Amino acid sequence: MPTYTTNYNLAKPLVNSAVDQDLWGNELNSDLDIIDTTMKTISDAVPTAAAVAALVYPIGSLYWNKTNATNPATLLGFGTWVAITDRFIVARGSTYTSTGGAAQVTLSISNMPAHDHDFFANNSSGGTTGTFTKPTSILGADTTTTVTATEAIQSVGSGTPFDIIPPYQAVYCWERTA
Repeated sequence: MPTYTTNYNLAKPLVNSAVDQDLWGNELNSDLDIIDTTMKTISDAVPTAAAVAALVYPIGSLYWNKTNATNPATLLGFGTWVAITDRFIVARGSTYTSTGGAAQVTLSISNMPAHDHDFFANNSSGGTTGTFTKPTSILGADTTTTVTATEAIQSVGSGTPFDIIPPYQAVYCWERTA
């Protein structure tokens, strides 16, 4: 009679046994069927790399890569991915709930803090109408220029937009949508 393995109870052949010679064909065939069934069960239970990645990257997940612009569907073998371009990513909360912002802004009067523009001048007879003399520098240099009242306080600035972008590192970013 044969002995059996510990884990899978497979029959071990008896060496030089005339009694068991005729049993080995059936024993080996039976053991090969057991091995085959066990291997198939294990194979079916082991998920594919794509199945594992799909668990790691559920719909709504982001995939980032610093140097490779390839669509993650090609790299990972699953899903529908849409590139996110020209956007900063910010953690969702009560203030930031969707998309928004601008790369540049133009400052308007309502964005400036409250302030005054002082104008110190008098006309040649000491009055407040007519032609005024104003200093040519903010520090009140000795040289003065004669101007009319409407020229004395002028608009300044060009309205040129300015960047509000913090320091950044550009990467390829994709969102899984299906």
